[in-house]
Amino acid sequence: MRSTLARLALSAAAAAALFVAPAGASAGGYVSVGVGDGAELDGDLAAGFSTDPQTDDYRLALGQRVGPIAIEAAVYGSELRGGAGDAAIVSAAVDLRAYHGLGAGFELFARGGVNKTWLRPGGDAPDLAGRGHQLGFGAQYRLTTGLIGEAALWLDVSRTYVDLIDGDAVAEVTGSYDLVQIGVSVGL
Repeated sequence: MRSTLARLALSAAAAAALFVAPAGASAGGYVSVGVGDGAELDGDLAAGFSTDPQTDDYRLALGQRVGPIAIEAAVYGSELRGGAGDAAIVSAAVDLRAYHGLGAGFELFARGGVNKTWLRPGGDAPDLAGRGHQLGFGAQYRLTTGLIGEAALWLDVSRTYVDLIDGDAVAEVTGSYDLVQIGVSVGL
């Protein structure tokens, strides 16, 4: 049975290799899109908000990679549930990424950066905004296709730290939110 599964897996990998090949050295721009299943909240964010299976999170990024280093501008966030109804947290960030190749198109990466974050609590509650930072890590499989050129499938785990206040500096929210996302990047 084990031998049959191994042969089946090898055959599937060989068939896939006919259509998709691992990408070589990378340099150039890319656009990236990812989704997840709602943020994990901590601190004041967890006290006032929650997520459930119907809340989604997202990431949209534009980056430039040279060898093992990339700089990326991203917008990401999550739907939230709060006492006043539906809410949302959105961050605009600049990240620096470092990649480590494992071979056969697989890479690990770590990233960190700074962000501007907005919290829309819903209802009559005032919007909050502030600055913070984020850290993340993940893995990706880079490939080249005849149809779209260079691309990557990735898994990203991140934590964003925020300190938010309303326009009148009356309300303050501190905390962090974690995202686990899968996505795709396509070379420009």
